[in-house]
Amino acid sequence: MNSTSLSASDPEDDDLVDRLLDYDSVRDSAQATPQLERVDTTAPRIKYLDFDEISKEGIPPMLWIIMGWLAVCDIALIGGPGGVGKSTLIAALALSIATGRPWCGIPPTRTGKVLVFDEEQSFHDLARLYLRSGAKGVENLKVSSLQGINMATDEGAALVAKEIKRERPLVVILDSATQVFVGIDENAAKEVAPVFRRLSHLASEFQVSFVIVHHLKKPSENSSASHLNMIRGSTVWGTQASTVWTATAADGDAIDLVQVKRRGSDKQRIRVHYSAEEGEQGAITLTGEPLSADSETPASGERVYETLLRHLRERGHAKRRELVALLAGEGMTESAADQAVGRAVNLGKSRNSIERTGQGTYRIVEPDLEGTEESDDDRE
Repeated sequence: MNSTSLSASDPEDDDLVDRLLDYDSVRDSAQATPQLERVDTTAPRIKYLDFDEISKEGIPPMLWIIMGWLAVCDIALIGGPGGVGKSTLIAALALSIATGRPWCGIPPTRTGKVLVFDEEQSFHDLARLYLRSGAKGVENLKVSSLQGINMATDEGAALVAKEIKRERPLVVILDSATQVFVGIDENAAKEVAPVFRRLSHLASEFQVSFVIVHHLKKPSENSSASHLNMIRGSTVWGTQASTVWTATAADGDAIDLVQVKRRGSDKQRIRVHYSAEEGEQGAITLTGEPLSADSETPASGERVYETLLRHLRERGHAKRRELVALLAGEGMTESAADQAVGRAVNLGKSRNSIERTGQGTYRIVEPDLEGTEESDDDRE
C-alpha cells in the first residue's frame, strides 16, 4: 500500500487523474497480448518493495476505519437482497465515519469526510433516510442523488476522481454497482476487472476507501453456493474486493451482516437490530450484537434445514462432509457446521423428509404414493 498521498497543489494531480481514468486503455491493456518488439525500454522502472527498510518499523499495522470491518484503501463490497436494509446500514456507516458515532455499537477508529454517490434512490428517499439517521449539521458528509454518475465512462470517472481530489474523503460510497457502472456486463470478468483496477489506483493514490453496494444472486441460483459466490455477477466482484459483506434478513427487524472475506484479518459477523421512533419522521437507530457462528436460533436452524433440502434436491444425495462444507462456505466454523448439519438431519428424519442411505449419504425421502393411495373402501 502506497503510504503517500498527493496534495491538492501537486502539479501532477491532473495528469494522474487523466491516467487513472482512461478506462478504454485500462481495459485494452488488461486484454492485450504483449508485443515484445514494441516494448519501450525507456519507460520508468518498476518500483519494488524494500522489506529491509519497511521492517525497521515492524510489520505495517492494519489502518482500520471500523475495526475488523473497513480499513484505509479498502474496496469493500456489500451484497444483499432488495429491501433487506443495505441502504440503512450504509447510511449509518457513512454517518459513523463522518461524526465518530458508533456504527451498530462499533466506534470508528478513524473519522473523516465521506462522499456518497447514490444512483438508485431519489432525492426525497435519501433526504428522509439520512435525516432520520442523524445527518443534520454533519459537515463531513456529502450525499448526491441521481446525478448520472457512471464510472464505466471516462467522463463519469473523471468527475468522481476530481471530487476525490478536491474533497479528500476518507471513504467513498457507490450505490449501487448496477447503476454506477452502467454499460459493463457484470457477469463478464474481463469487463468487471478493469473497474477494480481503476478503483485500486484511486484508492492507493488518494488513500481513500470505496464501499460498493451490490446484490446477491436469486435464491434459486445460490442455494448451494458459498456466501462469497452468492454475489451477483462474475466471481471477480468477490475475488477483487478487499472485504465482502453479505446482509440477510434475520428474525423480526434484524439483519445478519456477515463478512465472508477480509484480507489481512479475521472475518467478522454481527446481528443488527433496527428500531425507529414512532411516526414517519422518527429517528432511526441501529444496534448490534455479536453473531456467533456456533450459535443458531430456531429460525436459523430452519434455514439450515431448508438449505440442505435444496442442496439434496439438486444433487440427489450428498455425504455429511459435503453438507458440512456447504455451511462452512457460508461463514460457519467447521465444528459449528457439523453440529448444524446434525441438527438439520435429525429434524429431517423427524419429519420423514431426509434419510441416510446404506452408502453413508443423505437423500430426500420420496413419498410412498403406492402406500398412501386410498382404497375404494376408504373413499366410501
